Amino acid sequence: MKTDMRVILTKRLLREGLLSLLKEKPLSRITVTDLCQASGVNRATFYNHYETVPMILRDILREYAEKIEQTFRSEMSAGHSEEAALEACLSYLLEKKEEISFLFSRNTESYMSGYGLEIVNDFISRYKGVLKKQIGCSDDEITLYMITTASGAYGLILTWLTNDMKQSPKEITAILRKLFTIRSVQL
Repeated sequence: MKTDMRVILTKRLLREGLLSLLKEKPLSRITVTDLCQASGVNRATFYNHYETVPMILRDILREYAEKIEQTFRSEMSAGHSEEAALEACLSYLLEKKEEISFLFSRNTESYMSGYGLEIVNDFISRYKGVLKKQIGCSDDEITLYMITTASGAYGLILTWLTNDMKQSPKEITAILRKLFTIRSVQL
């Protein structure tokens, strides 16, 4: 289904308006009126696309998740290794580092962490069956394994991007690979 160019433009204006307003105040204090004024979009048009201002953040995070998944699948289809595919995804995120760091600032953290959990849960629901066949555990064990893995990767990548760490995508890929192959840790 082809998206109308007006819809794409309107959503881009709202997104840019929201990002601009977030530089001044927390998301909880941004009203639809504020956003409409900042983006040059009228209220009726806003409500044609969103019910609330935070829903724009959900769209932004979903766009990132879709782009990451598309990049990963494309790399794998091209015959590249999982590590190369992950590195390509991390390179994409590194290009978007400034926006990601801003989106996960104090002005939005409670909203974005909730949306991040939605994406982790979506990932789990889509891949739980595949993983269950591969390692043969109970449903609860698979869920716990996947939530730990997905949340850990999410936290590591977010920390890397938002704390201005100097590791390259290749180095972060190596760290993730090591973390996910550790069988046990002596405490």
